[in-house]
Amino acid sequence: IDDEHRAEEIYRDIIRLAPDHLPSLNNLAYLTHKKAEIKSARQLYEKILEIDPGHVSADFMRAALSGETRTHSPDSYIEEVFDEFAGHYEQSLTAKLGYDLPSSLYDFYAQHLPDHKPEHVLDLGCGTGLVGEKFSTLCRSMTGVDISGNMLEAAHHKNLYNSLHKAEIIDYLDKCPGASYGLVISADVLPYLGSLEELFKKVLSVLADGGHFLFSVEDHPDDVLNPVLQQSGRFAHSKKYVRKVTGQAGWQMIAMTTLDLRKERNDWIQGSIYLMCPHPVS
Repeated sequence: IDDEHRAEEIYRDIIRLAPDHLPSLNNLAYLTHKKAEIKSARQLYEKILEIDPGHVSADFMRAALSGETRTHSPDSYIEEVFDEFAGHYEQSLTAKLGYDLPSSLYDFYAQHLPDHKPEHVLDLGCGTGLVGEKFSTLCRSMTGVDISGNMLEAAHHKNLYNSLHKAEIIDYLDKCPGASYGLVISADVLPYLGSLEELFKKVLSVLADGGHFLFSVEDHPDDVLNPVLQQSGRFAHSKKYVRKVTGQAGWQMIAMTTLDLRKERNDWIQGSIYLMCPHPVS
């Protein structure tokens, strides 16, 4: 239903007739959360959990709205969100929210490594292929990985990737042949991961000699040394945390810049792009 106000009325009517109707409760929780009616949304997620204590998405969003500490997003939650979002993902992000991160990543990479043409590129969390549209001309082959089958279906139709894989990205990296990618890209993905220690170690293991890791995060303004779950359901990462975990994993920063990632309720979300390479072995 395109008219969200009308949809909300319908869900409330259904709930009045059937108070335990989970789909209506969940959809109404989403709509109230989207309008920043935090207390109402949290109460709806709590109601869902009373009916279904194992409802993973409701538990995660209740935690986000309650200021609880979490270290990661549940895989099933991420898959559900992006499977539902896939049909209007690009229209919503680019036309409505001012999203142009793939272009910013490409320009940043070209600025700092103008002569580097990686043979094989790995797009972690490739979604519908927006990064592939920018980077596919730079390399001989591109591999895309995403947890959402619906997003991968959209990417498949663009014919940009030599192979596409439905997998959680850490699981993929665990099974990936080593030392094969000249560039690994992760655009607007880390905010859905939470803790980044394992990711940075795993990416290092699949990088070819002379390879690089290009990624973005949503910024946290304070010097916190852990991921912070925001009310949006995404994680923010401070610059101090990113420097800490990348340094511990064996990465060296080439460059970093801050930028506006996209709009949320008419305000810009602040983020950062990082370009890294393995730290030289002494």
